[in-house]
Amino acid sequence: MWTASSADGVHWKLLGPVIDNAPFNIYKMFVARCGGRWLLNHGSLSGKRRRHVQWNDTLRFWASDDLVHWTYLGEKFDLHPDPNWYREQGRCDHMYMIPKVEGRPDDGYWGYCVATPNAVEPHKTLGMLESADGADWRWLPPPAFDWGGAPQQFMEVGGCERIDGRYYLIQGARFGYMGHFGYSTFTFVADQPAGPFRPDLKAYRLCGNSHDLGQLGYSGKLRNIGVQDLASFGRGDGELLLTNCMVSGWAGVEDVWFAPIKKAIVDGGGHLRMGYWQGNEALKGREISIDLTRCERVHPAIEDAAHTVRAVANRIELTDPRTIYNRHAGGGTIVILPDCFDMRAGVVLEGTLTLLDTSEDELTHRIPVSAGFYFEESPGRGKTVLFETLGITRIDRVDYSSGKLAFVREDTTGSGCATVANAAEGRTHAFRLLLRLDMFELYLNDRLVQAFFISPRPSGRLGLVVEDGACVFAGVRAWQVTPL
Repeated sequence: MWTASSADGVHWKLLGPVIDNAPFNIYKMFVARCGGRWLLNHGSLSGKRRRHVQWNDTLRFWASDDLVHWTYLGEKFDLHPDPNWYREQGRCDHMYMIPKVEGRPDDGYWGYCVATPNAVEPHKTLGMLESADGADWRWLPPPAFDWGGAPQQFMEVGGCERIDGRYYLIQGARFGYMGHFGYSTFTFVADQPAGPFRPDLKAYRLCGNSHDLGQLGYSGKLRNIGVQDLASFGRGDGELLLTNCMVSGWAGVEDVWFAPIKKAIVDGGGHLRMGYWQGNEALKGREISIDLTRCERVHPAIEDAAHTVRAVANRIELTDPRTIYNRHAGGGTIVILPDCFDMRAGVVLEGTLTLLDTSEDELTHRIPVSAGFYFEESPGRGKTVLFETLGITRIDRVDYSSGKLAFVREDTTGSGCATVANAAEGRTHAFRLLLRLDMFELYLNDRLVQAFFISPRPSGRLGLVVEDGACVFAGVRAWQVTPL
């Protein structure tokens, strides 16, 4: 097991291996503060075989005083599935631990792990345990589920936290569940620690991606897993956080990167969402001057009266004519910011946007206004992320090299997603765009929109886009990301 340390949650120092001599496999881990020490658990193998394959059926425990030096607690603390409730040859993997009563460790702990109940519900993959000290655990019956209108699905736990007296369970699933083809994390809510947990269908997908990237020509991890891996809760300095990882294709080499930390937010409707964490302000280094009057219009290439660009000081308005034939006629207005950014180092872009409906009749009014950002790969080709006014945010691979804007949909955020699904027309929204290597994260009003990849080799040129209406971008500022 390798580890890294950070004073601010943004800049990390690699410490190297801290467990390098374990006589057994170490799979996914969770760490929690239990009493006066840190306890780590992880999935492992017992040595038993099922059809000539060793099964992931063991939880093992380690203790540390400093998160660097770890002591294996020994086989007497190892956990194997209790046959009273769980399949002995089923999974027994990573357990998320929380105090039964916040701030009172003497009252014991709840544990939520990947397990395989032997009850009649085949898609339940969650086990539950309790402990007085965080090391010696006792199996409990599986938590109850009420799936409601959601189909049952194999999932693995990313954590369970008590927020305002309710229990928020997040679990990951793959490959097409509820129309989400990448690895996605989903939210369940209960009033008691053992459930029944119900899917929060109004904000069910906490994070993930929607399209089958394999069918779009991507390979490797992007094809098999998707853009993001399992999200998990974390604890900061008095605040509850959310973390996740992203798959990178920088320079053609696929790897997994720790994404910027998110703030866990429960809104007025009781829905868990990913928010901008103020600690990420430490990303901002040298400010880069942005002069919107120097933006270059690249589509349409020939200036006309219908596609207008009006820039004054740090305010720019783009318009695109709204007709029902617009996309077939190569509609859309794209301008490129005057600077080429160092994507290997990274950049933070902030400002506001206001989408405006310019329709004059009822028919065109039904067409949503779309606006957002363009990431160039090469002249005439790149990727856009666009907010619509009628319920979705979309990511498209675009090509306007022929003079007409053609696009291939790569992701859609919409109904049932906890992330931002659209931008209301006529309102001014604040955006934050974090970019580094081939990845970006976009926030609107400090709520996560999407974390996605751009291109293995982005040109470093960023643009602004509008379709079927108008958009005003204002107060745009940029910063070089500090060395990470």
